[in-house]
Amino acid sequence: MKKEIKNQTVNGNEVKNQAAAIAPATAAPEPKKVETPEDAAIKEADELQKEIDRKTQELQTKLKELEHKQTLNKQRSIFLRTLDDLAAFTDEIGKEEGFDCNVGKITFFHGQYARETMFSISNTSILKDFVEFTTQKIKERVAALEEELIK
Repeated sequence: MKKEIKNQTVNGNEVKNQAAAIAPATAAPEPKKVETPEDAAIKEADELQKEIDRKTQELQTKLKELEHKQTLNKQRSIFLRTLDDLAAFTDEIGKEEGFDCNVGKITFFHGQYARETMFSISNTSILKDFVEFTTQKIKERVAALEEELIK
């Protein structure tokens, strides 16, 4: 878009405009860089590496979730075994009729290593209440664990 303007007189001064002076201030656009096969391979490798990193992160997250659920399932299994043990104990103390239960008792210990017996409870009625209460609390905890496992 070059134009040549002939000599003109402005306010008594002669102005010569050259075609280059009228040309747009911006230079002609630079030719686009041609992508070589090596550049394309590097670009593709970078994109693939980003995808691998993203997938690896997703797998790490899923692995952590799975490990957490395995821990919850182990806790659930322990509780279920305890419920079975409590049910068997309930059947046994159900046959007892006396003040003291001959089948079992609850014992409280003092100390971690030297385990001194502080006291024991062997009353049949108290043992039944304790087993029922404990069974109910374990069932509630199992339900909460199962709910979390389903998520």
